[in-house]
Amino acid sequence: MVRTYVRHVASFSDQAKLFLVAELLAGIGHGTFIVLRNLYLRECGLSEGFIGQAMSISALGTMVVTVPLAFFMGRGGFRAFLVAGALASALGLVGTALWPTPVPVLVSSFVAGAGSSLLGVGAGPFYMRNSTPVERPFLFAVGTALGPLAGFVGAGLVWSLARAWGDDAFSHQWMLLAASAITTVGAVPFLFLRDDASAPAPRVKQEFDRVTAAKLCLPAFVIGLGAGLTIPFINLYFRDRFGLPAERISVIFGAAQVVTFFAFLSAPAVARRLGGVPAIVACQLVSLPFFLVMALTMSPWLAVAGFLGRHALMNMTGPVQSNFAMEVVPERQRMLTNSLREVAWSTSWMLATATGGWMISHTRFLRDGYTVTMLTTIGLYGVGSLMFWIFWRRSTVLSARPSARFGLESE
Repeated sequence: MVRTYVRHVASFSDQAKLFLVAELLAGIGHGTFIVLRNLYLRECGLSEGFIGQAMSISALGTMVVTVPLAFFMGRGGFRAFLVAGALASALGLVGTALWPTPVPVLVSSFVAGAGSSLLGVGAGPFYMRNSTPVERPFLFAVGTALGPLAGFVGAGLVWSLARAWGDDAFSHQWMLLAASAITTVGAVPFLFLRDDASAPAPRVKQEFDRVTAAKLCLPAFVIGLGAGLTIPFINLYFRDRFGLPAERISVIFGAAQVVTFFAFLSAPAVARRLGGVPAIVACQLVSLPFFLVMALTMSPWLAVAGFLGRHALMNMTGPVQSNFAMEVVPERQRMLTNSLREVAWSTSWMLATATGGWMISHTRFLRDGYTVTMLTTIGLYGVGSLMFWIFWRRSTVLSARPSARFGLESE
């Protein structure tokens, strides 16, 4: 597998490589932010309920920007939007770090959410237009795997700086400012992209396929509801239930990024053997027992094991799912379809994060409020996975085929 990836990465276009470098840099800043944000806001005296509202506002920023962005990007230009996205994300980090009071945090969260939309909407169509059919599964896999790799680097940055600077609000503030600087640097490779490499195909009158879009978006919406209830609060889960400091939480998050990185790289091989749809549904359903362990255990070791297993399996087929969504719609509909998938996810996240913060604060079962919230997430994950299976079980896109379909040799 390593030789296969090395060969395909070497064959990626210069445009694709620039995009990947920029994603990695922006992802390091985001990974640092994910580990620290909730801990920092809690140390500044803000409640779980407010933290949930801030993340809801961030999702609102993503939702408001996403669909209009698809129309503008679809007319030819990626570069300016991508640079603006990196800078907006960095600005959101700066605002959160320097002004940790309710109104500035909400404004900064909105800006950061809008920036993530600018970075995220064009990725799938960009990969499709800058790769060959043989390279494409690997480009999606590498592009998605850069997220956990960047998260691992970000978690390592938190770990090293926490050891040097301490585990308090002041040190966390400086770590967030360092993350914003890295994200700003991530805008530089975007400046060298050629907009003509991403220019749209000639206009052909074609009715938008609403049924296909709905079948892609509805499962994402339901799973997003489940994720929004719990995932943004995982660092607080380890802090509140087990009393772990930021230094140890960063190690856990770093380990999760490592296992997810290798899971992403394994995704094309899994899809080749099982087929795209069976692989997506199977990995998501197999992750649920690990989440159940997290919900019920009072052992930090079991909680960490459950977290790592859940994180790897639930996210494993993300690149396959993105590739699948781009393959089942015509080229001129890819940008809008990708935007609608982002809107479905962001809307569900916006609704769920505020609810999740309230549930954690007010629904006590066993030792804390995380149990009921996680059990609800498990149920929503199961429903969303089954919906995807019902909608797409007869699809032949990315079906199990000989290894040549994914450019893999038999070993």
